[in-house]
Amino acid sequence: HFAIEVTMRNGGIGFRALQAVVGASPLPVVLEVELPDTEMARRRILFYERCGFRLWDNIDYMQPSYGTGKNAMPLRLMTCGNMSFAGPDDEKILRIKKVVYGVEA
Repeated sequence: HFAIEVTMRNGGIGFRALQAVVGASPLPVVLEVELPDTEMARRRILFYERCGFRLWDNIDYMQPSYGTGKNAMPLRLMTCGNMSFAGPDDEKILRIKKVVYGVEA
């Protein structure tokens, strides 16, 4: 999760913090973001786009459940760096699910 304290927002701290993370990574960076179905979700996506991320709004992505009895959640992926996805069963997406969530999709 990436968040900036409410009282510290709109001063460029979030942009600089995210740029530091992206700049420190020799690999592309992938984010999971909410569906753009609320004003706040759209504002967050726009923030990430201003930071250089691309929204993959043509890819249906389900974040695996965090545990027994919890549901998978529909999200979108965003990337910064040289990375693309061929579809929801792209090997990179399957690897995210395996490595991050321990799920064989």
